[in-house]
Amino acid sequence: MHVTYEKDSAVVTLPRGISLGDTLFCGQAFRWEDLGEGRYRGIVQGLCVTAQQLPGGMRLSPCTPDAFERVWRRYFDLDYDYAACEAQLHADAVMAPMARACKGLHVLNQPLWECLITFIISSNNNIRRIAGSVEALCALAGTPIEGGYAFPEPAQLKALMPAQLKACGLGYRAAYVADTAARVCEDPSALAALPGSAYDDAKAALMRYKGVGEKVADCVLLFSCGQRGAFPVNVWVERAMRLHYPALDADRASISRFARQTYGDYAGLAQQYLFHHLRNRKGKQHA
Repeated sequence: MHVTYEKDSAVVTLPRGISLGDTLFCGQAFRWEDLGEGRYRGIVQGLCVTAQQLPGGMRLSPCTPDAFERVWRRYFDLDYDYAACEAQLHADAVMAPMARACKGLHVLNQPLWECLITFIISSNNNIRRIAGSVEALCALAGTPIEGGYAFPEPAQLKALMPAQLKACGLGYRAAYVADTAARVCEDPSALAALPGSAYDDAKAALMRYKGVGEKVADCVLLFSCGQRGAFPVNVWVERAMRLHYPALDADRASISRFARQTYGDYAGLAQQYLFHHLRNRKGKQHA
């Protein structure tokens, strides 16, 4: 990776490039807006940035050296060896065509609290509605920043009334969000300990929060806790796994275990390839 700074921007060049469209709109994160012509605006950790697709990399604006090192380097997973990962997946007959089709897709490393709440909201939901609910929640309770609103802190969500949460389109998930905010305010250390925990321990701890089942827990582990072997299974991934492994007659938890055993530390990226590739084939991109 090579980074140069031009005025208020960081220009990032990567050996295998990065596909911002695939990375930002494959169901990992919900606070990015497509501005057209390869430009995308998002808010992460209270910073509003525009990411512009470049050949072999991207431009981040505004972006200081401090912001790049503190936020964006990890967020975009820029130090991971995706070439080595793709080489392993290209050797797999099932994954090879999807790895080629989704080349440049990165797994984002998101703020843990935000990731937990947004994936609680994602349950039995679609990407467009999730994004709308998350933005409404940020506008209602988040701290104003240049370019929008930061994601609300636990205390800011805890202060909201149930009716206010429901007005953001959360439906029955409003109770889960309220309960999780209250519990994190009461014991923030339990959530903070997850990134350093073993997979099974962290997953069990996450599933003690209301509204967090197997799939949501695996999403948080993959997209925020560095558990690259996590394999979230939703309806799209279940459909893809049954399509490519016809003999696989199992529930979603068993499918996840099978994928973790089959793909090991590359399971999380394999899951993103499966999910994004199938949705694109079905004409559901950005749905």
